[in-house]
Amino acid sequence: MSTDIIETQPDLAITISQQHASTVIQNVETLTANFKTWMEENTDYTRELYGHSKKPSLLDPGAHKLTSFFQSYPDTHIIDHVENREPGKERIKYVVRADIIHVSGTRIGSGVGSCTTDETKYQYRWLTEYKLRDYGYSSKDLKTLPSQERKGGGGTYKVYRIRNPEILDLDNTILKMATKRAEVDAALSLPGVAGVFTQDIEQYPDALGVNDNQKPEKKPVRAKTGPPPRQQPRKTENTAKVKDPPSPEETAILDVFLDRDLRTHSLIIVKQNGSIWVQHPSDYPEEKVNKYGAALEDAGYEPVYHQDKNAWELPQ
Repeated sequence: MSTDIIETQPDLAITISQQHASTVIQNVETLTANFKTWMEENTDYTRELYGHSKKPSLLDPGAHKLTSFFQSYPDTHIIDHVENREPGKERIKYVVRADIIHVSGTRIGSGVGSCTTDETKYQYRWLTEYKLRDYGYSSKDLKTLPSQERKGGGGTYKVYRIRNPEILDLDNTILKMATKRAEVDAALSLPGVAGVFTQDIEQYPDALGVNDNQKPEKKPVRAKTGPPPRQQPRKTENTAKVKDPPSPEETAILDVFLDRDLRTHSLIIVKQNGSIWVQHPSDYPEEKVNKYGAALEDAGYEPVYHQDKNAWELPQ
């Protein structure tokens, strides 16, 4: 029988610290009671995709606020990068790790985020026939492309889906998106945060397999039991007239917004007094208005914004 001394392994049982548990519970209670005061809905968090009975989904600006509440900052690192420049097979991918560093220098949280041009939002583009002509597509080619009708400019127009011919130009965009996702994931690892918020993987429509102008299909609501409601007579008079298909000038403006993944269904585009006017709904926040205005400027227009009309004037 062997007489060798056998070294015993240390006890690896994980114990819960009463102090740490109390801290987490207090964080959850404090965030639950105050996040509506500290944070702005649809900017820092959203409920739109999950319904009001679910946890709010954390957005990147909200992740930065939460990080600052913990007297910390995110420190990001690229841990994987793929780039394929072969024509027809172009591809970019980034994987980023974000560490949450306390002002004392201690890492108190971490997360990982990735983004790739394989995602529908980046791999494909929806363009009008007017724009596709610039890429050499013929009328025969258009018949082979997926298409859909969209609303914009006060009427409807048709767009076609093609593989993004400028994928390699998205390098910085893909890196930034991976970084944002990593920072949100890291913020959720902070004590108590995941008890209030959830990961916002559906922040970008492609995660649900829909295009930029569509929303996820809502689950049907079960009707209450009881007699059916009385049918109302169908209105046949005073029906709004549908505007004619947009002109080449209007189509060019719609393409400006489509290229930047900005929605167009609620815009009204008209030509009046030698200028083209682009009007948006009155409930657009200032940040959204600035995005549309910047898009017009980047496209070479010289928009003059009229706040009283909620519209940009594009002199011709």
